[in-house]
Amino acid sequence: MSAYEFTLKFAIPEGLDRQTLEGRLFEGGCDDALIGTGQKGRLALSFVREAGAAREAVGSAIRDVRNAIPEARLVEAAPDLVGVTDMADLFEFSRQNMRKLVQTHRDSFPLPLHEGHSSLWHLADVLEWFDRQGRTVDPTLHEVARESMQVNVAREPRGCDVLTMRWPGSGSARHVRLTGRDTGSSLQHGWLDGVGRYGGEMGWPVRSPLEIAALLCSWR
Repeated sequence: MSAYEFTLKFAIPEGLDRQTLEGRLFEGGCDDALIGTGQKGRLALSFVREAGAAREAVGSAIRDVRNAIPEARLVEAAPDLVGVTDMADLFEFSRQNMRKLVQTHRDSFPLPLHEGHSSLWHLADVLEWFDRQGRTVDPTLHEVARESMQVNVAREPRGCDVLTMRWPGSGSARHVRLTGRDTGSSLQHGWLDGVGRYGGEMGWPVRSPLEIAALLCSWR
């Protein structure tokens, strides 16, 4: 058993007061989480949950919250997206040295999910890269970061005409083009195991990669 630290953010009805939320969550098995309600209509839960695997920890936490608050809609799981400052803090670099490292290893460093003034990467990809470089990486953090990424990918509600899927352990990606779509967007890093597993939890009646792709791209 390991203790996994992660945060789940939900959208909730604005009429629910903090006392009601705390009561429902405590009775629903979320007594291992700190509750944050600073933003109107949002609920953040910082868990420290013991489990045999990150999949079990995160999955059971999502189920517990939904059972306690059926109206809650998952917004995001963390740790997942990180910027240069986050990576520098994690590996105890200066921000300048971290940025230089990314630029020096541009050919091998993971591609950012968003590139610009404030680029963002999936933490799991970054940890895997540092592990290949011989740096010490916390295996529990790596595992929960991978799980958080899969949860976030599986709940993407954006329409698209091309879905990019990348299978675990493979450097190649499969592009599934769907007809009748003209939104010009794509879902990057679509790890099929995460999509299928969490899709099943959400009640999606899908089996094949194409069915998963079609459902993800039509769900708005």
